Amino acid sequence: MKHLMINLETLSTNPAATIIEIGAVLFDPKTDALGKTFEVGINQNTVNRHVDLKTVAWWFKQSPEALKNVATTRGGGLSLVGAMQQFINFARQNGVSHAWSHGASFDIPILRSVAEALNLELPWKFWNEMDTRTLYFVKGPPLVVRKGIHPSALDDAIYQAKCVQEAYQR
Repeated sequence: MKHLMINLETLSTNPAATIIEIGAVLFDPKTDALGKTFEVGINQNTVNRHVDLKTVAWWFKQSPEALKNVATTRGGGLSLVGAMQQFINFARQNGVSHAWSHGASFDIPILRSVAEALNLELPWKFWNEMDTRTLYFVKGPPLVVRKGIHPSALDDAIYQAKCVQEAYQR
């Protein structure tokens, strides 16, 4: 599996957003196969990026399960540099060729902004960055039932990968 669905939990919608959690899953868009997963929380004491008070307020309106998940993942989190290095290593070790996210203007641009700020290189070509919303526009909205915690970087990445697979099958 060379496709990777990426989901971030952040404290802003700005491209310079503070990332609190990275979740990803390897998948084959043309089958129902899901592969290895990646999840890491980021210690906020190591981050100096954009925080938006509206996004922070949005977080406090989320379910207790989502808040607990983010607090748990974040509490033992790595530094931003360490989290990005682990994420990039995971993608490289698994030969990722295509990176997917839910929307062309959020997850991947934020990751790219962080990578550039840290002088790191994302392991896929920019022309292999895929967008679920465009696929849903062409194929229709996803029909997959959401499972797990929402929002949760990993659970959301898994859900989004399953939605892409379902869209491909249509």
